[in-house]
Formats: sequence, structure tokens, C-alpha cells
Amino acid sequence: RQLKLPNTIHAPPANPLLIAIFGNIINTPQSELYVARLSNIVFFCLSMILLWKIAKQYIGYSAFLLLALMLSNPISYYVSLHPVSETLFTLSVLFVLYLRQRNKMKTAYIMSGLSILIRYEAVVMFMAMALIDGVFSKDKKTAQRFIFIGAIPIVIWMGMVSLQNPLHSIQGNPFIQEMVAAKDTLPNNMIFDMRPFFQFIHRNE
Repeated sequence: RQLKLPNTIHAPPANPLLIAIFGNIINTPQSELYVARLSNIVFFCLSMILLWKIAKQYIGYSAFLLLALMLSNPISYYVSLHPVSETLFTLSVLFVLYLRQRNKMKTAYIMSGLSILIRYEAVVMFMAMALIDGVFSKDKKTAQRFIFIGAIPIVIWMGMVSLQNPLHSIQGNPFIQEMVAAKDTLPNNMIFDMRPFFQFIHRNE
């Protein structure tokens, strides 16, 4: 509870930092676990609000069906009740899409770049945005400027973590190495194994 940072940081730090900061403020048993679960519930609720706002623009009040599917999905509750960063990352992705929908492109790119601090997969979202705007934007100079601004936090963070390993490269990051090693196991039948989620429901009945 002394907020000591590790000598090296390999995983994206946003969610662990939030848990550590508020876990030290709240004086309860297992405060970090309490904060992680509570924050994920809040993130999930905010994600549902953003999903409603985004979907309503395209399918009107039929967006209720989409919300119903999400709210009735056991995976949503399973993830939301565990101390993982997927819920916060989902919120960040929906927030970026919401900003783009409101034509706030500069802020969308900044948030997209900062999302690297939540999950490394944020790079894919940033690259997709850059590709779409780089090809289809009518004002390509403005699009290139926004892409450059959004890339700054990605470059800074990846540079920092690259300097903290013996290889001094992205490939030397243990977290990245685990992700690369895991891709060789996909796809497999475990992806379609729903038994853990049904067991989760059964335990909570």
C-alpha cells in the first residue's frame, strides 16, 4: 500500500494504476479486488450507454435489441466481475467510435493513441482509423496531422517498454512475447468451449 512502482513495466499500466490508486484510498479488506470489480461494473454500464448512443444513429430504437443481447450475454457479466482490462478497453473503443461519430476526429485519435496504455491491441484500432482516413478523407492533410498526434503516445510508450528489456526492442518485451506465442494456439476448440460460462451461471443461481 505504498504505491511503489516496479523497476520494469511490460504490460499496459492504465487499469493496474487505477486499481492501485483507488485501492490505496479505500480502506477495506482486499481493497484492490473490490476496486477492480466495482470499476469494471461502472465501465460496463458506461459502455452500454455509449453502445446505445452509437447504435441508435444507425438502427434507431432497434438498438434496444443490441443492448438486450449484450445484457443477457453471460460473457459480459463474467468479464465485468473479474479484475481484467478488457472492460475498460471496450469502453475506450466505444468512446473513440462515439467521438468519430460526432466528428471530433482530433480527440478520437488522441484517445485511440492513449488506449495503448490499456491494451496493446489498441494499435490495431489506431491503424484501422489511420488507413480509413488516409484513403477516404477529403482533407488528407488534416487527417495526416491527426494521425501524427495520435501516434505520439503510442511511440512514447512503445519506446519506453522497449528500453526496459535486454533486447531493447518491442520483441524483447515479455508481455509481447506471450501474445506472439499465444497466437500459434489459435484458432482452437477452446474458443468455442462455453462450459466455463455456464458453470459461472450455475454457481451464482
